[in-house]
Amino acid sequence: MAVKILGCENDYLIPARIEDAKPMLQAMRPGFYDDLRFFEKPVTLERQEKYLRRMTESEKDFLFCVMNNGLLIGTAGLHECDFESGNARIGTLIFDPEIQGRGHGAMAVQLIVHQAFDKMGLSKVYVNVLTDFPTTHAYYEWLKFKRECRLEREYLLRGELHDLLRLRIFAEEWRDIFETG
Repeated sequence: MAVKILGCENDYLIPARIEDAKPMLQAMRPGFYDDLRFFEKPVTLERQEKYLRRMTESEKDFLFCVMNNGLLIGTAGLHECDFESGNARIGTLIFDPEIQGRGHGAMAVQLIVHQAFDKMGLSKVYVNVLTDFPTTHAYYEWLKFKRECRLEREYLLRGELHDLLRLRIFAEEWRDIFETG
């Protein structure tokens, strides 16, 4: 079942399936993952299928394909959902650098947050970003997320521990934004 993204009739999310591994790889432009620091190894079909299998079998992770005019262009997810405490981590990724910055990621964030608050009843969502990605921090602040804390030596990447910045938004803040426009 497709879930339409508000305000952009050509963009929508659908739940990810293991069969989406090949279209995901095809949507990734050559060298896509070379610039992304969190990919330790190249993305292969086998690796992507394993990841999608883990996501589809998880009771705490919900991954969606970001679609534009019927083409898979990225992913958006709710991860580590803690239904008792009411929070989850979000993540979005638009695969093709040529279409990044055109609003698809922002729409995906809006829908995944809507899914978390209005469909799943969560009260807080957050995103963790490497501290040396200031453009990403500014992007989430533009989306009305607030800086919550710095997580020191939190993320092991290529043998080195890195600091993360956690940004969050609460359900009532989100609803205020949409009620006032």
